[in-house]
Amino acid sequence: MAVNALGTSTDISQLASRLMNRVDTNNDGQLSKEEFGSFLTSLLDGVSQATPAAAASRSVVAPTSLTSLALSGGYQPIPGFDSGKLNDPTHTTPKYMFARAVQDLGLLGTPTTGNLQSVVDQYNKATGKSATVKGDDTIDFGGDIGVVDVIFSVGGSDARWQWCPTA
Repeated sequence: MAVNALGTSTDISQLASRLMNRVDTNNDGQLSKEEFGSFLTSLLDGVSQATPAAAASRSVVAPTSLTSLALSGGYQPIPGFDSGKLNDPTHTTPKYMFARAVQDLGLLGTPTTGNLQSVVDQYNKATGKSATVKGDDTIDFGGDIGVVDVIFSVGGSDARWQWCPTA
């Protein structure tokens, strides 16, 4: 498993703050020996349950807890996406659920028309919604979001994931 840099000290500070809020179960602003022990036990349980096959297949489920988020090293930055929101599992807007779907599938560096359906399938699975592929580089997320151009320079050497609503 590769460990990814979080980026700025602000990203690290935000992650530390969220992690402390989760681990400090009595909300006294201090981490007791018992609270730390409970956190460490759950962290190690998560590691021991991971199998090489699961790691190789890249789970299609986004991290659901700060423990797994901290363990995974977080999501990689994507131009046009806020890293803090991307790494905050409670931030579940379509834009950030889409970005997580891309990374959960291991497709960050490979934005192609051929990848769109698997990204949409992962997005729909994670959100319970029914987004659909609409073109070579667009996805219809429905509702107020509508159609979004998700690949910059599709087919080009500079192709990359993006979020550019068309309406």
